[in-house]
Amino acid sequence: MSNVFCNCSYVGGLTYAFCIDGQLGNPSFVLLSKNSRIVERKMVLGIANRYSCEVTLAEWQPATSTFKLRYFTSSGEIDFCGHGTLAAAAWLSKFHSIGAPMEFSVLGGSVIVDRFGQNEWGYRQATFSLIELFCKYPIFNTPHT
Repeated sequence: MSNVFCNCSYVGGLTYAFCIDGQLGNPSFVLLSKNSRIVERKMVLGIANRYSCEVTLAEWQPATSTFKLRYFTSSGEIDFCGHGTLAAAAWLSKFHSIGAPMEFSVLGGSVIVDRFGQNEWGYRQATFSLIELFCKYPIFNTPHT
């Protein structure tokens, strides 16, 4: 599969987390900001509305060589989204060959996502109020235009 939006400043696609027995789980549209470009709020909210799901924006941070994650619903920005975090890791692994574990910046803290099988991902967050959560469910990625 190829990336969508590849001639733009963004690349993205729909990803499902918590998939069990071939059933699609929670949808998240992962949007990668390739140039640390300031997000266009109207565009992100439009994607959330169009696909009826949360949007995870992964913004490249060249100073720290990490991705900062931000989360949006059709109503606006939210503080955290667990399935969006897992979806971002799966998307970056599959379409950008970024290996696990991955460390993301979220709310000024750190979330570490690791791979436990071909399509199983889990995360640890210990630097802000949600102490630790491990989940191991399949992820299914689908690029969309």
